[in-house]
Amino acid sequence: MWDRVAMEPAPTGAREATPPTPLLARPVTPGVRAVAGLTGLVGLYGIYSLVAYLQAGGGVTLHQLPTPIDAWVPLTPAAVLLYLWLVPQALIPLAIVEDRRVLFRGAIAYLALTLTGLPFWLLWPVTVPRDPVAVTDLFTWGLTFTWWLDPPTNCFPSMHVAASFLAARIVQRCDAALGRLMLVGAAGITWSTLALDQHWLLDGVAGFALALAVDGAVFGWRPLPPDAMRAGPRRRLVWLVCLYVALIGAIGLPWWMGWVPQGDLGPTLW
Repeated sequence: MWDRVAMEPAPTGAREATPPTPLLARPVTPGVRAVAGLTGLVGLYGIYSLVAYLQAGGGVTLHQLPTPIDAWVPLTPAAVLLYLWLVPQALIPLAIVEDRRVLFRGAIAYLALTLTGLPFWLLWPVTVPRDPVAVTDLFTWGLTFTWWLDPPTNCFPSMHVAASFLAARIVQRCDAALGRLMLVGAAGITWSTLALDQHWLLDGVAGFALALAVDGAVFGWRPLPPDAMRAGPRRRLVWLVCLYVALIGAIGLPWWMGWVPQGDLGPTLW
């Protein structure tokens, strides 16, 4: 005899219970992207800049790490365009990553870069000596402004190099083609740090090694599932290109307006 209870259909409208999606597995919202980007720029760059200006005040022994290769790279003011590309390069993961788990790991990795570099900047600061450059055009003005904004007192390891390669590795997991293109951009950024007398070659090598080590540690520990490696539409990168153009425009505005005196500018800039 059939079991009548087992044969009875489920009540109309009844649905199988679905467990809620964990918070970190949910898609990244525009608000999360904005908060993460602002926090990163203000917090991490703030730590880096504060240490640089404290060391620039004097009273500390600054070291140098020259190699023969450093002498082969001529000073190239136009390289400031590649040097400033770090800003959108470092933010590309925020535009492309779709899963909060990947974004959270990326935030930890950026923080680890800064915290690893901090002891070197405080206890063994490295500098790059440089002579004043005559301001004669937009590029030499951009170079002078960059030198003033980013004094060379916490050069080792290079956060410019480390952050650019780390961003490329994060994106490469979600968008392989874009990640490979970013690796090319990171190589260009590395060259620019030498061409602007911002870093020694060994600073860049240390930054590259640090990026690989942090990336491997953060993303290698309990690897994320393949479904987390999702990429959003590349059209979002238009906003970062606009940010880059606005950054160039903001730096160039004093030159275009005729507010910048020509000639050798001292450390006070004006």
